[in-house]
Amino acid sequence: MLTRSLATLLFTDPALALGKSVVFDKNQPYVVTAVMEDVPANTHFSFSALRTYKDDIAANPDSWNYYNLYTYLLLKKGVTLSSAQAQVDRSFAPFILHRTGRPSSGTTYRMELQPIKDIHLHSNLSFEMDRNGDIHYVYIFIAAALLILSIAAINYMNLSTARSALRLKEIGVRKVIGSTRAPLAALFIAESVIITLFATFLALILVELTLPLFNTLSGKNISLLRFGTLPTLGVLALGSLILGTLAGVYPALFMSGFGVLHSLKGQLGSQTMNVLFRKGLVTFQFVITIFMLSATALIYLQMRYVDNAYLGFNKDQTLSFHVHNPTVRRQFASLRAKLLESPLIEGAAGASNPIGTNYIGQRKYSIEKDGVKDGGSLMGNILQADPYLLTTLQVPMAYGRNFSNRLASDSNTAVVVNEAFVREAGWSDPIGKTVSFPTGDSSRHTAQVVGVFKDFNLYSLQYKIMPLALYLPADVMDEDNMFVRISKDHVAEALAYLEQTYHSFDPGASFDFHFLDQNFSRQYEAERKQGYILLSFTILAVALACMGLLGLVHFSAVQRAKEIGIRKVLGAEDFGIVRLLAGDFLQLVLLAGLVAGPLAWWSMHVWLDSFAYHIPVYWWVLVISAVVAALIALGTMTTQALRAARANPIDSIKYE
Repeated sequence: MLTRSLATLLFTDPALALGKSVVFDKNQPYVVTAVMEDVPANTHFSFSALRTYKDDIAANPDSWNYYNLYTYLLLKKGVTLSSAQAQVDRSFAPFILHRTGRPSSGTTYRMELQPIKDIHLHSNLSFEMDRNGDIHYVYIFIAAALLILSIAAINYMNLSTARSALRLKEIGVRKVIGSTRAPLAALFIAESVIITLFATFLALILVELTLPLFNTLSGKNISLLRFGTLPTLGVLALGSLILGTLAGVYPALFMSGFGVLHSLKGQLGSQTMNVLFRKGLVTFQFVITIFMLSATALIYLQMRYVDNAYLGFNKDQTLSFHVHNPTVRRQFASLRAKLLESPLIEGAAGASNPIGTNYIGQRKYSIEKDGVKDGGSLMGNILQADPYLLTTLQVPMAYGRNFSNRLASDSNTAVVVNEAFVREAGWSDPIGKTVSFPTGDSSRHTAQVVGVFKDFNLYSLQYKIMPLALYLPADVMDEDNMFVRISKDHVAEALAYLEQTYHSFDPGASFDFHFLDQNFSRQYEAERKQGYILLSFTILAVALACMGLLGLVHFSAVQRAKEIGIRKVLGAEDFGIVRLLAGDFLQLVLLAGLVAGPLAWWSMHVWLDSFAYHIPVYWWVLVISAVVAALIALGTMTTQALRAARANPIDSIKYE
């Protein structure tokens, strides 16, 4: 069964696909029996075609070792997940126990149901069918958006209350002609809502213009009117109404509360509480700003760490590619020998899986413990590889020896494990210990440890190094991935020779290779894009906070114009005027740094814990973030304060 897109690609018209043959990997042809609609984008995995299982699965129905199979259940209407899970536990627990045997070393088996809608954002299990998202990042971006909105609302409240002196006589006149406090408050709230609605209209235009850039940055395909025009506009209008009301409530209550006589005389009266509240809002703004600066810096440092960390092998000049053609797999030794004829190729090896893709097979191993061959068990990775894999990857041995082509017994009775395997097994002397695991034909493969190699990362640094056992391939068809280490000084020539040599064995094939460092780098793509988005949020937060400070300093300078003029006449220097206007606000920024530091330290600890290997939360990053925020704020305020300090004092102190 082909999807409509694939059928169109292969046959131009999907209707022409029915009855045609499609060949996979130059192997058995499959007849197209149906064309289905494309898989929706919002699904937990995607595919372009469906075909039946391979015969080896159907031939071994009693095997329980296919960890990459999934069972989908469609529950009857009215059946809840909890009741279905309870029924599954009751019905299948004895069956599973019969099939798997008594659990050892605390290992148990259970059929666990999982709602399909929860997989993409809420699941992080082994053998996921695709790389999932993370609901925590959704919450983080929602929180960042709300914090930025709060900064904008705080700016409005601060500037509205700061400018209240300009409307004193208006308020007094309105009260004299009969207006009460409630209508005045409603008027000011209405002004706030109208401004917010107008801002929403401008935001819609900006979003439509910048959405392609955002989609490129985030790797998503988001449309503005995805949920329909009327629902989207309705939600935006409601959000604008709520935001405008919340931002306007405090200024409305503050300004409508002025007395008639004070208003007509242009007197604000006591402003102690208003000033304290305004300072609190400014502090909160910069707590958000410094927090986001710290988070962005630490995410950047972690991404740089994972890109440059030593993974226990040489990933910089090593590539891998999949050998699709079964005929070429049977000539693997000849292909390797031909490649090594060139000095451009420093090593070549074969294995059953690529590394750095976060998908390597796992097994439950029975291990020798306290002299008993099956005295314990552990879960670990398994990789079939030839004797040249470790040398090609430049992974050193810790104990014992590597596989040897001169020992025919190695193909059946030898296993090489990593240091993590030895630690998990609790062996003091691993050489000669027995390891066994079940195979697909309901039997067990038993081998003895002949060597231990140094730990290296099969997966990204989000995952801890697990026990790993290397076995020689039981069949040449299992050796379908080739690893090649090329000369770092002649990369282009080496790649050309590699492609030419491969095409001499498989002339019609496409040659698709992946450098291992790129494989690992792709595993952090989601985190890297999230860092870019957070950086954009941070820049926006800093800009909004500085705009608010600029407005407050400007208005403070206007209100204190006569004072500044008199100070200038009496001999005050520009620096003293700048310190007068900006000093209080700079203290608030430094206070915000003291508050934001612990918050950033805790939250980034939580985020970094999603990586098994990560940097510490550097204290100096938190300090530098606060200093940078203070310098940006100081630069913003100094510009406006200098303008006020350098103004002609005659213009400010003359009276009509």
